[in-house]
Amino acid sequence: MELLKQVKEYAIENRVSFEEACNHFKLNNEAKDILKLLFAKEYYTAANMKQGDIYLNAVETTKGKTHRTEEMIEEIRERRQFYQHYLDSNGKPVEKVKTLYYIRPGKRY
Repeated sequence: MELLKQVKEYAIENRVSFEEACNHFKLNNEAKDILKLLFAKEYYTAANMKQGDIYLNAVETTKGKTHRTEEMIEEIRERRQFYQHYLDSNGKPVEKVKTLYYIRPGKRY
């Protein structure tokens, strides 16, 4: 999650796309896809289904996905409606993120 935060902050500070921020950190395609899926999950947790779908669909349309990535896509697609009511291990609701920024996914290089 720390890398996701760093990529997000870099993209916002430098006003670049999420994909360009991932390239700055020299991430491979699988890492980029996983970060996009985690970002989609954050949007779903904040009940922002439209933005979550943008990132989920961006990963679904990429070529050369790994088996791990495909499993994550399926899991998120099946549970996306429930993430907004996400509970931690103690059964308490997870505090929703107050501020989310839309960072255009960009093209894969």
